[in-house]
This record gives sequence, C-alpha cells and structure tokens, in this order.
Amino acid sequence: MLNSIKNRDVDIYHFSNKGSCSWYEFAKIIFKTNNIDISVVSVNYSNYPSKINRPKFSVLSTSKIETKYGLNIQSWTDALKNHFEFVNK
Repeated sequence: MLNSIKNRDVDIYHFSNKGSCSWYEFAKIIFKTNNIDISVVSVNYSNYPSKINRPKFSVLSTSKIETKYGLNIQSWTDALKNHFEFVNK
C-alpha cells in the first residue's frame, strides 16, 4: 500500500519528451512521417462535448529529473521519428 511507504527519499518525477503538441499536431506528424496521405481536421475543444473538465495546457515539466540525473531529453518529434524508423525496419 502506498501510504505505508515511510522512506522520506521517495520522490515523484515527470518524464516526457521535450516540447509540446496538440493531438491534431501529433496525428499530422504521424501520418506525414509514414507517408500516409490523409486529411486531418482540427477540432476545437468547445466543439467536442465532454463531462470531464480537462486543463487547457497540461505539459509536464521534466526539469527536476533532468537536473537530478543529468539527462538530455530528446524532442517529441525526434523520438517519434526514431520510433517509426525502429518499427519499420
């Protein structure tokens, strides 16, 4: 059980690749990287009804994990391209 952890050195780190994008931008680069000719349409959040209140901007900060462990984190676009190069071998 998490509340039974007594170690005061336990810490929370956020990790994601550098940069940010919308789901629209993410989809566009996936199709472009894979040479898929398809039209992607941006949908405004206000036109997509949901009962869930989501933050408009929720990018994670990686500065804590970068500083503590001396990481040089790759951009999300480079990581995505590397992923497709690997899976398409």
